Amino acid sequence: MRPIHIFLLLSVVTLLAGLYKTFEKAGEKGWKALVPVYNFVIWLRIIQKPWWWIFLVLIPTVGFYMLAIMIVLLSNCFGKRKFSQHVFAIVAYFIWIPYLGFSQNLKWMGVPEKGTSPAEKAGGLWRILREWGEAGIFAVVAATLIRTFFFEAFVIPSSSMESTLMVGDYLFVSKLSYGAKVPAIPLTFPFTHNTMPFTETTPSYLDWIQLPQMRLPALEKVERNDIVVFNFPEGDTVWTGDRNQSYYGHLRNVAWERNISTDQVRTELIDGNMINVNPVDKEDNYVKRCVAIPGDKIEIKDRQLFVNGAPAFVAKGAQWSQDFNPPIPILEQTPEGVRISDERYHQVKDQFSAIGVTDDYGQSQADTALQFSVPVHSSKLMAFQKIVGKTTPSLQPKGFLEPAQAVFPHDTTHFKWNRDNFGPLTIPKKGMTVKLTPENIAPWERIIKVYEENTLEIKNGKFFINGKQTDSYTFKQDYYWMMGDNRHNSLDSRYWGFVPDDHIVGKPVFVWLSKGEFSGYRPDRMMCFVSKEGLSKSYLWWVITFIVGGFALNYVRNRSRPKKIPDPVKKTTAKKK
Repeated sequence: MRPIHIFLLLSVVTLLAGLYKTFEKAGEKGWKALVPVYNFVIWLRIIQKPWWWIFLVLIPTVGFYMLAIMIVLLSNCFGKRKFSQHVFAIVAYFIWIPYLGFSQNLKWMGVPEKGTSPAEKAGGLWRILREWGEAGIFAVVAATLIRTFFFEAFVIPSSSMESTLMVGDYLFVSKLSYGAKVPAIPLTFPFTHNTMPFTETTPSYLDWIQLPQMRLPALEKVERNDIVVFNFPEGDTVWTGDRNQSYYGHLRNVAWERNISTDQVRTELIDGNMINVNPVDKEDNYVKRCVAIPGDKIEIKDRQLFVNGAPAFVAKGAQWSQDFNPPIPILEQTPEGVRISDERYHQVKDQFSAIGVTDDYGQSQADTALQFSVPVHSSKLMAFQKIVGKTTPSLQPKGFLEPAQAVFPHDTTHFKWNRDNFGPLTIPKKGMTVKLTPENIAPWERIIKVYEENTLEIKNGKFFINGKQTDSYTFKQDYYWMMGDNRHNSLDSRYWGFVPDDHIVGKPVFVWLSKGEFSGYRPDRMMCFVSKEGLSKSYLWWVITFIVGGFALNYVRNRSRPKKIPDPVKKTTAKKK
């Protein structure tokens, strides 16, 4: 048992002991403080708050805010109503509640009347701060409930879903659709995901308490071709040097570049304190298209995706890369070789932006022949070719192996796959059993060891799961295959594998704002609904018309109301008085 677990256990014991005595002082029987859930009902009754608050108390994360409110209100009943006392009561509840209960000098005074607190008596700034403070706490509770169980705001951070969803699209993601996850990490700073505001690496949560993974009933199941928000499966470990790069991919790349083992790279990162470990709920959020559901069989042949033997759905916004040798009149010789000058770089960057192509030379791949590859939608290809000249579709032929074993399952001995020629591979389904061999273990190894929390050892070609020898494995949950619509510029399942069911977060349903880095605000992408096909037409002008119309109607109504004329008799009488 970790020291923090011992501390939490002792703090709960002291809290219950303190409640036992405070209940007795309040006229209730002390044993009621020892009955789980019922003790909170009694607590709410003695501080005269609605019984239904119990539902808020029992919700992880929200419950901690509610518990803080209840501790403050209980302190008020003993005359402890100063701001400093309230802060100490919340931070050191395991000391404060026993102090209220066991101190012979403290008497139960009951729920105080409004207007009798030190802040209210003082008036002015203190009263304002108290009133706004109470309103703020309940606003935090309400907002946390909404973003946890109903809808959460989300912004597209990368171009992996272009042109369906673009960088700078602000979404509302429905947690209800696939069943909201009950927070497994309740000790979280409000309105954050996994890092503190204005920081890249400082965790915004404490993992002292970790609850089992639970999900509320879903309105629908994840269907093939749905756009889905999920926790990044390889996000359990983060390299702080670049959060946007997979930690495991970083290990492989560095090991390949330096011709050392991944264990050596890992040791260096650990020694440099450059690793953060995240629970499932705190892994980074990704958004991709679910191209295959549990039980499906996928295969990619020369860029075309097949699901269960049939050509897969292709979104109208999907795009692939074009290869070209750009006209480069201005080059610079550097120690690393020939490269595009800064002047030419900015010229081309502006030209790309003008036609709506967001990827530029700075994000492209170049070989020794100065060939470049840029993702381009078919509707923009002609305009693109006017800038760069002749292009050819980018394609990695069958048998081509990407460096550093980049493609899942990272075993180039048995799986000679790449981004454009991949599979066949079956997506695991709950209850499905697979035979295990040294040749096919690679796709299933992370599922067995990480996602389904088993021990796996391989000795002399034999498999031992949880210490028992076996030649098969039965999956405990469903899995999904996610891919970006920007097929050649997407870090997706082709590179890190399956998405477990317990990683599913929600479904994008609405884009309320869209702003490109170079193109500015995009009205045609605002107030749009999200579907499998992409965005609906924009309802921005309908919304603006409705708002303006509402203000205009209110103005007309106010103008048409007869003005009240003061009674001259009453006015005169008032003056005489």
